[in-house]
Amino acid sequence: MKIRPLWLALPALVVLGCATQRPVLYPNEHLARVGPEAARYDVDRCIEFARQYAGRGSKSAEAAEEAAKGAVRGGVVGGAAGAVWGQAGRGAGSAAAGAAAGSLMRSLFQSRQLDPVERRFVVTCLSELGYQPVGWR
Repeated sequence: MKIRPLWLALPALVVLGCATQRPVLYPNEHLARVGPEAARYDVDRCIEFARQYAGRGSKSAEAAEEAAKGAVRGGVVGGAAGAVWGQAGRGAGSAAAGAAAGSLMRSLFQSRQLDPVERRFVVTCLSELGYQPVGWR
């Protein structure tokens, strides 16, 4: 059995894809007083608040829909390419599976990022707590 390099990189891609951008806080008096642990907790709470009240809907439903679309597109392209080489079924199946996995991963990665409205919620929440958000990373 041959191990493909893509499968070796998959865990790193999943970890990177799950990383949400976070606000950068200006080191003001409030941040110095509460410390980094409390600030991290407050940022997490504000992000959850933003997702709850300004969220775009079900992330898992969006991801599943994108995976299904990707599988259909991949099946069509793979079937056509496979027909050229005499293995239409195998080409369609392989491409459909690959496209579905790619679409699902892309959707999951994108779903972890906050949209502009959610980011504004986070900035407002943190400002009300005494922090000074200056940007996102």
